[in-house]
Amino acid sequence: MFYDTSHNSHATVLKTLRAAFRQTALKMWAYMRALGRISRPRPDVVKRTFLFLCHSPSSPSCVFHPVSSLYFFHFSYFITAFEMILPFTIIRTVEASYLILTSRFRKLKNNGYECDIRKSQVAQLAYEAFEEILSAKQTQHTEVVAWLRGQIAKRNNTSS
Repeated sequence: MFYDTSHNSHATVLKTLRAAFRQTALKMWAYMRALGRISRPRPDVVKRTFLFLCHSPSSPSCVFHPVSSLYFFHFSYFITAFEMILPFTIIRTVEASYLILTSRFRKLKNNGYECDIRKSQVAQLAYEAFEEILSAKQTQHTEVVAWLRGQIAKRNNTSS
């Protein structure tokens, strides 16, 4: 109902979606922060795990974990190689969120459901929400914040 453009204005749906992405970003940041430096594996271990989980023939798709009615990619405790994994995590979040919002199942389950938003709008809202949360701790996440700002600028240039 919160994302149904037949019940809510387009602006309200976008505002609700941005709030959900912001909450997802906050939860992800809190999870990362709670792990502490000692419990974080070395980046090479995380990279190998990341490659195995996402590209292995036995595991063709990455694992998703429900958070805040959206989804974000996660490897249990291996998600801690933040600078290496986070851009991919955010991209997968955008893709999964768009598919969930516009799915045929959702339309069949909720008679009259309509979600008239574009994938580019979902991506823009996600990038802005994650950038807002992570830029508050920019010294820890400089590469990711720079990547997010680049994605936001790229989308602003294509929409102009």
